[in-house]
Amino acid sequence: MDTALAPQIERFRQAIAGPDESIDLATAALTVAAGEYPDLDIGAYRARLDTMAATLRQRLRTDISAADKVKALNRYLFEELGFRGNRDDYYDPRN
Repeated sequence: MDTALAPQIERFRQAIAGPDESIDLATAALTVAAGEYPDLDIGAYRARLDTMAATLRQRLRTDISAADKVKALNRYLFEELGFRGNRDDYYDPRN
């Protein structure tokens, strides 16, 4: 095993340990991304994701359907925040 990757591999293992409902998907995904971007500040991006989730949570009524929640999430991510994929190189891992 590459000793430089050992801490990332252990962090990934910890993030995905346990039952499916307790998997820390954000940390797992950011840990994978850190393999490509070694200076990635996982904590800062976790905080950013938490802020985005809190913002969206405040906007959603508890009585709306799952479909309306998905619409609100899409509107927030893609229209308001401007997230988009790379149409020219769909299979680029950064996509």
